[in-house]
Amino acid sequence: MLRLVGSHVASVTCLWLNEIYNEPNEPSTSWRYPAHPKKHQQAMPPLKHPFSDGKLPFGWNSVPGYWPKRLIHVESIVSAERDDETVYHLGDTKIKEPEYSTLSYTWGRWRIKGPEAATSPALPVTGTPWPIPAVDSKHFTVDAFRTVVEQIASQGVDWVWIDIGCIDQRRDNPQEDFINTQAPIEMGRQAGIFKRAKNTYVWLCRLKNAELSAAVDGVQQYGLYLFEYIHGAHHKEPIPNDIVQMLKVNFDRIFSDPWFSSLWTLQEVVLRNDALVLSTEGLPIPWMRTAFTEHYTYLTMFINHCKNIYQDLERAIELTQRRSTFWRASHQAISAIHDIRKQILQAGLYYLFSTNPNVQYGTARYRNASRKEDRVYAIMQIYNLRVGKSANPNSNPTLDELETEFAGAINGRGAILGQYFVHTQDPGDGATWKITENSFVPDGLRMYRDPVDDATITVSKSGKGGVTTAIAISESGHGRFPLPFLDLSTRRFNLSRNREALSSDKQSPKQGKQTLSTVSKP
Repeated sequence: MLRLVGSHVASVTCLWLNEIYNEPNEPSTSWRYPAHPKKHQQAMPPLKHPFSDGKLPFGWNSVPGYWPKRLIHVESIVSAERDDETVYHLGDTKIKEPEYSTLSYTWGRWRIKGPEAATSPALPVTGTPWPIPAVDSKHFTVDAFRTVVEQIASQGVDWVWIDIGCIDQRRDNPQEDFINTQAPIEMGRQAGIFKRAKNTYVWLCRLKNAELSAAVDGVQQYGLYLFEYIHGAHHKEPIPNDIVQMLKVNFDRIFSDPWFSSLWTLQEVVLRNDALVLSTEGLPIPWMRTAFTEHYTYLTMFINHCKNIYQDLERAIELTQRRSTFWRASHQAISAIHDIRKQILQAGLYYLFSTNPNVQYGTARYRNASRKEDRVYAIMQIYNLRVGKSANPNSNPTLDELETEFAGAINGRGAILGQYFVHTQDPGDGATWKITENSFVPDGLRMYRDPVDDATITVSKSGKGGVTTAIAISESGHGRFPLPFLDLSTRRFNLSRNREALSSDKQSPKQGKQTLSTVSKP
């Protein structure tokens, strides 16, 4: 884990960024629209995947690249459709496999519905068979959205994938015999879409550049002060309340943006945490500014910093408990420490680099979605899985059926993966095998490295009541055997560490015994 302290901040940051962001790639040979003036010419460093082997935390190498059904050409704001030969048709011009960027943002909760939608301004995307949804201007304006898109294009990539103009937004209408089969297919290919994108951006549309830049600066500055107090010569002294309070003020400001509470964006940050962070105006946010150069905030850098601060705050709590004679933090400081840790956990940023995707599924309960089915659809690509309408566009499963199908698909992918979690609530009779949002992954199970399973798990319904059962089948010739479960004390997996941070949440893990699903060798 990278730590930046004291006078080494600027030099270490520059070296690290030089390793991450190499020189720009050779110019693309794909077709480009004639050059046009851009509103923003602020330079950004070229993007490169921040992991040296080019692999995201889980399953990235196994995700096949997928060319989106539609891409938006920024200059003309036309949504161009792809044919079967990966050629996009822009009027009479045909463009094969153009470079494109993706934009991660949130809008569904602010979609204008009813008669007012027809008269409300919407992004002027043309070429779609569906009307572009109007979004409440209190969330973001059409002009702000257009500016962000132009800023993205100013980096030399003329095409962008944005869900509102690339995924069919029409609802199913059985009365008119219309079933939207394109949308679930595209949602089920989102990992492939994001993988193939040249650049990815995160738009924090509620935070203006000056406000967001000040908050990022504050988190860095006071995070370094915290590190020096915890690990330096002052480690026996109580931490100054102002350090913790200023950290909280700046985290409150950053996490106030709805992007951090959207379930869809949780999936997107897992898929591409190398995204560049943009403000309301579509401008990048400085990171570790020096007198000689200025770098910008990539999501993976902010996540890394959040994890460092979280660990330092954990250490602060430990010092308070172990050295009460020397180290007495104020009640206000302790309260702020708990609040910050809870914010980082619920945003999903502390465990984001875990190789066990069950971590993010458990975090999903703290995120919002405009439709209840999206509790599954908005998280399934973390596992590189497609279920429900994404696997069969003509199906229409209930949420309970969808959750069961999803859990069955996870178990089908790997018997160990499907059971590598702890229930935080009683799952009910016959459902102990099934992972849900009400789950938690303790530290001891956080790393999952594609082990060789000695059994497979299949899920099926049986009996008059259609009871769902899970059966483990031995791969070594020992036949079928019932799926065993084991109740373990919470102390074994040290569940209390993060239970405390989430203790004020009504869905936080309960005290007492938890159920750990396991698959044993026959």
